[in-house]
Amino acid sequence: MQEDSKRRRIQDETKLSHIESWKQSGLSMTAYCIDAGISISSLSKWVRSNSKAKEKFKPISIPPLASANQNNLIEILVNQQIKIRLFNNNDPLMISRIVRGLTS
Repeated sequence: MQEDSKRRRIQDETKLSHIESWKQSGLSMTAYCIDAGISISSLSKWVRSNSKAKEKFKPISIPPLASANQNNLIEILVNQQIKIRLFNNNDPLMISRIVRGLTS
């Protein structure tokens, strides 16, 4: 029984490793799979199931704005999936809290 859970954990780590390697490679999914010697259908399935596992809402608290500047726009892109636009914000601590909350 313990051997099965160890094998499953290693398989999950291998899948996640392939997902991250593909994302960072800059290659198309097809090209990456050919280079890595894995099937495109497997990688596609792993990416879909991994995305579903990460689709959990993470509430974070944001303090009120201390100052406002009409020309101030900050855009944050998290994991190439989440885009946040902050208007009228000069508070680096708040921005840091948002990024930490979304990536933790």
